[in-house]
Amino acid sequence: MYKGDTIPGLLVCGVGVWFLIPGIGLGMSSSTISGVPGAGFFPVIVSSAVILFGLALFVKGLKDNGKFAYFEMDEEQRPNIRPLLLTVCAILAFFILWKLIHFVVAALAFCMFVNWIYHRSWKYNLLFSIIFVALIYGIFNLGLKVQFAI
Repeated sequence: MYKGDTIPGLLVCGVGVWFLIPGIGLGMSSSTISGVPGAGFFPVIVSSAVILFGLALFVKGLKDNGKFAYFEMDEEQRPNIRPLLLTVCAILAFFILWKLIHFVVAALAFCMFVNWIYHRSWKYNLLFSIIFVALIYGIFNLGLKVQFAI
């Protein structure tokens, strides 16, 4: 299939718009005098960046005039299909778990499972997962005052 980067660029723009619209509805500024950003601040910023990258990809695809072929599998790519699909399933499972159990537990399970998919040692897996989740918790809960239900 020869479509360059135009179709993926449009898809990325669509994802950005999909998240931008509700982000704008949340509001950019806080309704309190605390000075923290509003609930929609980060979604709008990230969605806008995603849209810009999608537009850049779309323009690149137009300039290349469809020279890049998608969906051609060679022998180097075949072993990567299983880890890719397992990672996508892990992300979906993380979001489901996050609704059912505490964020920290879901994030630890996600990190450990993804490290297992990519054949990391258990020592590395455990150390990375604990440090990563602690950093995410510290940055968002303590630094940005975005509270996770834990």
